[in-house]
Amino acid sequence: MLRNKENTGINKNRRQIYYDVLLILGTLGAYCAVFILFYHRFGGAIAAFAVLPVIMAAWLWGVRAGIIFSLLMLPINTILFNILIA
Repeated sequence: MLRNKENTGINKNRRQIYYDVLLILGTLGAYCAVFILFYHRFGGAIAAFAVLPVIMAAWLWGVRAGIIFSLLMLPINTILFNILIA
């Protein structure tokens, strides 16, 4: 990661941003796969793992991104529950 002398924030280059996005989407995809595979065995308790993609987003992009991503996980969990209950 590069530090900008004029700004104290961390500037990420394009390649690092792509890696971050792929890592977060990969974590989200793994969560969805685990949810679908293990829902019938563990029930709704498997939704507790929804915090993992949120933690990944917050770790890579900060608290604000974590809060936004947590709000996006609500419709994702709703869709997953509706798919598996029907």
